[in-house]
Amino acid sequence: MRDRRDIRRGRGIYDRRIQILQPVDEPNEYNEEQLVYSPKYTDFPAGKVNKSSQGNEGSDGQIIQSSSMVDWQLPFVPDLGIKTSWRIKDQFSGLTYEVIAPAEEVGRREAWLVKTRIVE
Repeated sequence: MRDRRDIRRGRGIYDRRIQILQPVDEPNEYNEEQLVYSPKYTDFPAGKVNKSSQGNEGSDGQIIQSSSMVDWQLPFVPDLGIKTSWRIKDQFSGLTYEVIAPAEEVGRREAWLVKTRIVE
């Protein structure tokens, strides 16, 4: 059986391209500040991390939650700086996700793990 680190490594995991969106305050035509998301990184390689589900009584709640929450694995870039106010847009599906937790380092400078939720 392969080690979980071997499954996460390799170029095949980064099979998607995303935009990393940073919030910016921009004035509108009435000179009022409004929050707009502008791309900080475009065509950034990423991969969706599959979550394993457990078969128990509470699985109904987990199924609903898993459909709206997605973990992304990004290649390690020092000082990537993703914050919880940022968003990620999947360029293939067009869905936008909000970052719900600070980015975690996977292994020793192997990758970043970013937890997100679909924006309604």
